[in-house]
Order: sequence, then structure tokens, then C-alpha cells
Amino acid sequence: MVNQSVVVCHAEGLHLRPAGRFARLARGFQSEITIRTGTKSLNGKQVVSILSGNISMGDRIKIYCDGDDEEEALEALVCELESGEGDN
Repeated sequence: MVNQSVVVCHAEGLHLRPAGRFARLARGFQSEITIRTGTKSLNGKQVVSILSGNISMGDRIKIYCDGDDEEEALEALVCELESGEGDN
């Protein structure tokens, strides 16, 4: 299992579009993907789960990846969150 803390850079946080992109990217990996924010653990492959975290710009979250492609998954997902691109 690998994990990394990241600050969300999307202007409006993880609203529907960036949450959807994150989940789509996460589903492309075999690893289990978990997002932890505060006391919540969210399934990183499910948009509704991500949205339930109410994650805003500037929030620090932790991404956990566990599986055969965990390091590749973590790198891609952190890059997606730090980029803040395609936010509209």
C-alpha cells in the first residue's frame, strides 16, 4: 500500500466534473483507491462517494492505493488533483 497527501487545486474543489474525471482515472487501475479526508474514507472509484466528502479547493486529502499497480495509480491520481486543469 502506498499513500500521499495532496492539496486539491481545482477552483471549486471536487465537484461533479473533477470528481468524475478522478473516478474514471481511478477505475483504470486494478488497485483499490481510497481517499481520506478528516474522518471520512471515500471510494475513489465512485463519483457519489467522492462527492460525499465535500472536498473544497485547498483541502488536504490523503490518497491510498493498494494493489499491483499502486505506485502508477498514485502518481496519476496525485497529478490529476494537483493540476487543477479542466475545471470548467
